[in-house]
Amino acid sequence: MRKSQVFMGVAVITLAATILGFAGCNRHRSPEERIAHKLDHIGYALDLTEQQQGKLNEVKNEILQVRSAMGDEHQALLNEVITQVGSDRISQATVLSLLDQHYALMKQAAPQVIAKVSELHATLTPEQKAKAVERLTWFKEKRMH
Repeated sequence: MRKSQVFMGVAVITLAATILGFAGCNRHRSPEERIAHKLDHIGYALDLTEQQQGKLNEVKNEILQVRSAMGDEHQALLNEVITQVGSDRISQATVLSLLDQHYALMKQAAPQVIAKVSELHATLTPEQKAKAVERLTWFKEKRMH
């Protein structure tokens, strides 16, 4: 009986530490702060010049502007998903329609962001592009498997 209580205690503490470890990574950051953090990391990793950093800031500002503009639509879609999950049955047609709406919002926003990313890309040196490819390859191997 004593061994099982100790085992359960260790298991609960381990589980709690794991959950807190994963949950604590970004819990105090807003989406805007997370975007800024990620782009700052990109700037650091690629060792951007001041001009390039300015272009990266334009990318960040465009992403934040698009995110802000799409906020209401995104909230409405999320509310409908919550309604579907809470219902007795999930309407496949409704969920597919929600996905179509989500993709339409993304397709509407993508050209502005891609244009800014393209402007930044045009200023990168071959070495910086190689570093970017290296980081993306690492991300693909580490995160996608």
